[in-house]
Amino acid sequence: MSRVIALTPATDDADHIPMLVDNNSQVPSRIAALLEGTGTSPEPVLIAMAERLQHMGAQLLAMPCNTAHHYHQAVQAAVQIPFLDMRTAAATFLAARMGKPGRSSKPRIGFLASSALPKISLYEPVFAAAGLAICYPDDESQRVLMALIRSVKGNGELVREENLRPAIASLVNSEVDSLLIACSELSAVSPLIGKLIPNYRSVPLFDSSEILASAIVEAALASS
Repeated sequence: MSRVIALTPATDDADHIPMLVDNNSQVPSRIAALLEGTGTSPEPVLIAMAERLQHMGAQLLAMPCNTAHHYHQAVQAAVQIPFLDMRTAAATFLAARMGKPGRSSKPRIGFLASSALPKISLYEPVFAAAGLAICYPDDESQRVLMALIRSVKGNGELVREENLRPAIASLVNSEVDSLLIACSELSAVSPLIGKLIPNYRSVPLFDSSEILASAIVEAALASS
């Protein structure tokens, strides 16, 4: 919400975008359902949330959780209002910025994300269609990153530079063209990630949450 507010070209409070928020901390774990295969599917709860927001008068839906976009199609089918797709927004944004005329290879985007994303190939089809390639950290670096993500969900005790360095180093050393934060927990510590990147090789850092916020503002202003 703070990103949407910051990106809105407002000169008065009335210029800001009205937001209805279902801040439901009881959505079943996407990690347990998709990564571990042991949890209850969050799909019915996400659909109920979307229907509730539509009933409250929402004219556009957005969901800042990357992993939950696995259920995007089912949620969109349950409502009659547009549901922004964070993956499509990110692919469109990055393709416009990373594509170079005459380039012989696809721009390689390094993902800082939950381990569920590569398992379910959440972004791969959309990025492939946009001419982008995806790169993930090596297995051990991803394990450390996943522990940090779980920590952000809880008490944050693992949010330290040394727990971010391995994944960043793995991706930068793989000669990616840019990095994408594709996890809302990591978006919460994005300043720390940005601080560490120059220690390896300076590559552009983008954030799916910021991209989604920009898409929300654009869509809302276009419909006003």
